[in-house]
Amino acid sequence: MQNAKTVLIGFADALAAPEVFFSLYHKGYKVRVFQRQDTVAPLSKILPVGEPFLIHAPEQSADLATRDLANLLRNNPDIDAMLALDDTSLWLANEALKSLGDAEHKPVLANAVGVQKDIALDKARQIEAAEAAGLAVPPTIVASSRDEIFKASKFPAIVKPARAVSLDHAGRIRKGDAHYLFDQADLETLPGEQAFSFPVLVQPLIHGTGEGVFGFAGKDGVAQVFGHRRIRMMNPHGSGASACCATRPADDLIDKVKTFIASIGWQGPFMVELLTDEEGNSWFIELNGRLWGSTALTRRNGYDYPGWAVEQAFDPGFHPDASPGSPDDRRVRHLGREILHLLFVIKGPKSKFHAEKWPNFFRSACGVFSLHSPSGFYNYDRAFPLFFLREAAFTVVKGIRGRNR
Repeated sequence: MQNAKTVLIGFADALAAPEVFFSLYHKGYKVRVFQRQDTVAPLSKILPVGEPFLIHAPEQSADLATRDLANLLRNNPDIDAMLALDDTSLWLANEALKSLGDAEHKPVLANAVGVQKDIALDKARQIEAAEAAGLAVPPTIVASSRDEIFKASKFPAIVKPARAVSLDHAGRIRKGDAHYLFDQADLETLPGEQAFSFPVLVQPLIHGTGEGVFGFAGKDGVAQVFGHRRIRMMNPHGSGASACCATRPADDLIDKVKTFIASIGWQGPFMVELLTDEEGNSWFIELNGRLWGSTALTRRNGYDYPGWAVEQAFDPGFHPDASPGSPDDRRVRHLGREILHLLFVIKGPKSKFHAEKWPNFFRSACGVFSLHSPSGFYNYDRAFPLFFLREAAFTVVKGIRGRNR
């Protein structure tokens, strides 16, 4: 049955976008999407979505992108809610709604706002709150200049932006690059100040397995806790998963995550990303304050975080139904990212650090080519059965082109 409400989601090419669309579509919402001009997104080709709204890329001009999104909302009063799907769109959605001021009609934002938005986009603040909550945090230097990076004394290490997005001097959204420090020589040959988006985090590189603790924070605290573990990363050097499975986080870890979430006043869905080392220590990496790539796994196990986020936006007192029970250890894979995983494995590691744990090609191939029902793939939905194949092909082509550049 068609819901009277319309939800705008974006960006359309975000990893979570198809699964978010399926969630809202099956709840009866009318779903519209926005995307950058001159980009292609498989989701925008699904008939019920309609023509996508096109806006300037914030990576070219944050002001123009904000203006475009604000005008889109101003000129489409039928849009009742908006759900940002990645860090850039989270920043942009908050800015666009702020620019509308006291407009007669403003959609509700089913995302973090205000202080919570700032925390969602600032890993340094996340680390401080996580440590205070008792979560294990890798030794971290928060550097505001190139000289401060030289305080690093343990190798190998990684230098990465503390802010998920930032504005450069030309008013463009910038995410910044990560830089590896494998020894003192790498530290001494770091690029100049202009290569960094300060502040940056300097942390030791840790061999481990990526895990996540998911949940939903409402007026009664954190509920609907779920966990996952990465089976394969798309890029073994470090990236999102191409295959993952459901897990049950340890009770003491859940308690610490709940303390962390309560301390920052979080509302709505969240994912706490962890790295579990060979000794079993779970290190806090970051808080994902918007929908994540492995939304497929949570949805397959009955945790409908996208739909819950929108329902909470309309009704702050909303409380999700009881948890569906213990996860069934179901594995979910992204077909396109699995193929790219094999290509990365064939190409080989870029450093001795990564070579120590580089995946065996035969084992990876056995996993990638194992038989799997369509429902075990990201972006599969019975109402759109061929979409996951088109999206996988798009992912592979885009990934190969990116590598060639």
